[in-house]
Amino acid sequence: MSDDADMAKTLPPSPEEPSATAAGLVASPPVPAPPPSTAMAPERFATSLDEACRALSRQHAPEAVSAFYGAEKRAGRLRDTEAAYGARFDAFMQTPA
Repeated sequence: MSDDADMAKTLPPSPEEPSATAAGLVASPPVPAPPPSTAMAPERFATSLDEACRALSRQHAPEAVSAFYGAEKRAGRLRDTEAAYGARFDAFMQTPA
C-alpha cells in the first residue's frame, strides 16, 4: 500500500461528512428555529403606516420614506408602534439599494 492510502485510513472524517450514531443511523443536521413572530401592537398604541411615514418625512428625504412606505405596505405592516416603524426605517436605510 502507498503512504497516501495509509494516511487516508487514519484521518478522522471531515466535518462535512455526517457522523454515524451507535445504531448505525446517520444523524440529520438540526432544524433551525423559526424566527420569532412579531406581536401585534395593542390598538391603542398602534400608529398607522401613513401617520408613521408622515412623521418620518419631517426628518428624512421623501424618496426614502416613499420607498419605505412601499416596502412596509407590501409586507402587510399597516399598524405598529412608532418605535417599531422607526427601527425598521433605520434598518431599511442600511440595506443596499
